[in-house]
Amino acid sequence: MEIAFLTTSPYDPLMHSKKQSSAEDSAKSWGIDVSLLEANLQRTPEERLEVLQQALDTIFELRKAWDHVQGKIDPPKTTGK
Repeated sequence: MEIAFLTTSPYDPLMHSKKQSSAEDSAKSWGIDVSLLEANLQRTPEERLEVLQQALDTIFELRKAWDHVQGKIDPPKTTGK
């Protein structure tokens, strides 16, 4: 007589898809664009950090430009020869 055990790990694809579907439905009901989340999760952690760093660099440049327009910082000095 053979005994087979059915075990599921936390990463079992069948269980994951059911859990994911429920979370996905919940997110969609809140109006979240799940396709953007899925696309981001296809990236490696390093790629996600690179995108984040690019966004932060842009924010800092925009802040510097805003401060310049508001007169909070001096304009960059140019060397006129």
